[in-house]
Amino acid sequence: MTAREYLEQARRLYETIESLKEELRMIRTESGDGGMGSGAGMPRWNGETGEIKRANRAIDLERKINQEIAIKTALLYEIHDVIGAVADPDEKLVLRYRYIHTMTWGKIAKKLHMSESKARRTWETALDHVVIPSLKNGGNEQK
Repeated sequence: MTAREYLEQARRLYETIESLKEELRMIRTESGDGGMGSGAGMPRWNGETGEIKRANRAIDLERKINQEIAIKTALLYEIHDVIGAVADPDEKLVLRYRYIHTMTWGKIAKKLHMSESKARRTWETALDHVVIPSLKNGGNEQK
């Protein structure tokens, strides 16, 4: 796994969680809940088989979302430490803004008062300085 692939995991988990949340909103909307939740956060249902299935699907999705959030949180702590080990302050900031804050190149450049091309060059150099945890003990670091 390259440094870029390793760091990109955080963005992918975020996208997965958002996708699951959207699916949950759709299920709740179908059940007449409007996505607002009723009672203890469950969709309203009147005992009909379809409504029960949607309610069960909503419960399953909520569990999956919570699992994905737990995974993302653990991974973000690890990525935070990996980025923290990069010595150059600008490289560290570019990596944090890109992978932890999921900023676009334009926003990163503006935040750091540099051009987008400079932000990208800094990012490319920073990737060379990232040590992936599984590669710390004698493996090959990769960009």
